Amino acid sequence: MTTNIFFAISLCLSLCWASTLDAAPKNPLQVVLSRDNFIVTNGKTSLVSGSISLRSEGITYRYPPSAVSKGELPLVVGPSNSLDFLNGVDPKFGNYKYNTRSWIAGKSSFNTTIKVFSDSPMILFEQDFPDKVSGTQSHSEPTLSTFPSFSLSGGSMPKLGYTYFHNLWDMGSYGVGINQNFKGGIKGGSPLFLFDKELNALVLSPFQNFKVGVQAVASGELRCGIEALVKEVSPAKFKHTTILYAGQGINDTVYGWGSTLLKRTGKPQFPHSQKDDMTTKYLGYWTDNGAYYYYKTEDGKNYEQTVKDVVDWFKRDKIPVKTFQLDSWWYFKGKGDGVKEWAPRPDIFPNGLVKLQEEVLKMPLTLHNRWWTNDNVYEKKFPFYNESPKYSLPSGSAAQQEEFFFSLFESTKGWGLSVYEQDWLIDQFSNMNYTRENLHVGQNWLTSMGNAAKRAKLNIQYCMPLPADFMQSTESLAVSQMRVSDDNYPGSPNWRLGVPSMISWSLGVAPFKDVFWTTSIQEGNGYNKGFGAEPNPELHSIISTLTAGPVGFGDKIGSTNTTILFRMCNTEGKLLQPTRPITALDSTYLHAFGSPYSHVYGTYSDHDSVRTWYLLSTDLKAPYTVFTKDLGLPKGTRYISYQFGSNKYSSFNDSAPFRAPVNPKSHHFWKDSKGNSNPMKYYHNYQVLSPVLNGNFVLLGEKDKWVTTSNDRFQNIRSNASSLTAKIVGGKNEIVNLSIILPSNLASITGSSPSVTKIACNISTSGIARLTCTTQSCTCA
Repeated sequence: MTTNIFFAISLCLSLCWASTLDAAPKNPLQVVLSRDNFIVTNGKTSLVSGSISLRSEGITYRYPPSAVSKGELPLVVGPSNSLDFLNGVDPKFGNYKYNTRSWIAGKSSFNTTIKVFSDSPMILFEQDFPDKVSGTQSHSEPTLSTFPSFSLSGGSMPKLGYTYFHNLWDMGSYGVGINQNFKGGIKGGSPLFLFDKELNALVLSPFQNFKVGVQAVASGELRCGIEALVKEVSPAKFKHTTILYAGQGINDTVYGWGSTLLKRTGKPQFPHSQKDDMTTKYLGYWTDNGAYYYYKTEDGKNYEQTVKDVVDWFKRDKIPVKTFQLDSWWYFKGKGDGVKEWAPRPDIFPNGLVKLQEEVLKMPLTLHNRWWTNDNVYEKKFPFYNESPKYSLPSGSAAQQEEFFFSLFESTKGWGLSVYEQDWLIDQFSNMNYTRENLHVGQNWLTSMGNAAKRAKLNIQYCMPLPADFMQSTESLAVSQMRVSDDNYPGSPNWRLGVPSMISWSLGVAPFKDVFWTTSIQEGNGYNKGFGAEPNPELHSIISTLTAGPVGFGDKIGSTNTTILFRMCNTEGKLLQPTRPITALDSTYLHAFGSPYSHVYGTYSDHDSVRTWYLLSTDLKAPYTVFTKDLGLPKGTRYISYQFGSNKYSSFNDSAPFRAPVNPKSHHFWKDSKGNSNPMKYYHNYQVLSPVLNGNFVLLGEKDKWVTTSNDRFQNIRSNASSLTAKIVGGKNEIVNLSIILPSNLASITGSSPSVTKIACNISTSGIARLTCTTQSCTCA
């Protein structure tokens, strides 16, 4: 008789998706063991385990015997096979109960351990390899080892909603009941979100070994383990772990999962991991794909002259750009267009990058890099592994690889390098057998790069990342930002980033939307035969600001809409950002069960008990209602709601939700004389929700900024029955235009003639002004 292992994971967690999970929720468990399978449950839904396997000497061994397929052999139960749970303590995660079983696969063996934690809502599933295992590679199976696995037909799996990510810049695949169409493996399938209609959620992913840890479907099971193309598991005592994390609500659960991965490595959470990255805090100018000057200069001029003209334009028009990005057009390329030498070409910068930095730029740079070619100049001094005419990768020991990157970074002295942008991550990894067939190569490549950057006091941006690279970033303190959208181009829909932005944020990395234009028409551009047009400059400006990461515009000289530009920053280029990156609302995930797909994103500015919400809905095909509970707000909360740019106000509270309207149908921006259509115009609604404070004051803030009460502008907001006070910070002599609803006007604010107090704060040379309001008037000095 077989008795199921039974896990009762309590999800009675007092969590809302706006929380920061400072204290881990308790996780009481009930456990009953059996020899053949187990069940994970939250009391409402359950996951039923599948088989355990190990491939050794070209043969796959699997348990239980009933799961053995043709060509496989039974995995033999080893000498350690107790069904008892013992007590353990993890120095970072606290108390847990564990069970370990041993298995024999021909001449090889491995152990599997289940750890159920008491003080954190998670289970760790460990695979431990006491000795080296050879002959592990398979081209027909997804994993060389499997533990855990879950039945696709057992328990609640057929009824659970899911979201997972595959390949490059995926916005997520959604549905109910994972099946054989699941796109797992080395290019995706992780992290996997599982949830019911009440948004009781689970996150399943590797806990370590992210570049070779996979989740894939085979033979009716979701299998977790090590990539099957890996040829051997070595050295001895190698360990691979999978995490299952439970919570209530998608955003909260994902944040808790990400925080747990960060806790393992000791990397700080957002925004502390960006404290030394100026490019995430100040306005930047970009020249990558989508920018006006991407592989394009001013007529009759080289790039050095063009960059000088751009900087002169900044000065002339008082555009406060503080960081500058140089894309792939500036360095030497070799075979297959890879990097031959990461150094300035003399035809690009005739006087050198050092002189350009000293005399013209005078600001931190983000410098692009791509894959290494096999005729690069560095392999004369450092070991490289060459594969095909196109790709090469630093090799040797992890220490040797770190020294290569450190030498590379040291060679940039005087350039002003601040952020090393590692682009084409997917190509460098996926197109080499070397990275796929070796257990440690992918991890060593990125951690060595990160360690060297930390030594050189640089930050890293990951670009063109696989889903695994998001998780891999937790092992590099230097990785402070991540491109979470596809390349921009006129009319690009790369504003659709609410889900990858959430993953990036949860893992301590600032999301980056990519470059954009601030005006629709920029004559002579390199897109659509010079007639490219950007239908959505305002939308891109909003979403770029709300990511709380780098912001980079890429306009032609003299073509900037300064109104849009200064909605993002103060007069000194300091970005006015929300407290955390914008993400898709929890309720939008319910479309997995059949409701219309809706791009409704939210974020906030948090000042202790004062939280202003910003809701962006785009391309809605049906009305979408947002309730106070969707924002994790306690009962009795009162807000004043208005569409950005409008003077019409309404109440937002428990009985008065916000109803995002249907957007006008997206359409082509224009057609040329030959009937060629330009990209799509997408319509959006940007709603600001301002809280009613103590004393019935409402601080609407800066209504001419996308983020009306940014932490970068407002500090020490205090209110009581008789007054409202706040410290206002900004550029020297900057004028900050504020709007406040006084208590006597609150009752009539939703009427036809609302009364809003407006005041101009003149920032002193100290960069500070102080707002003081009584129930009758306001002053700012």
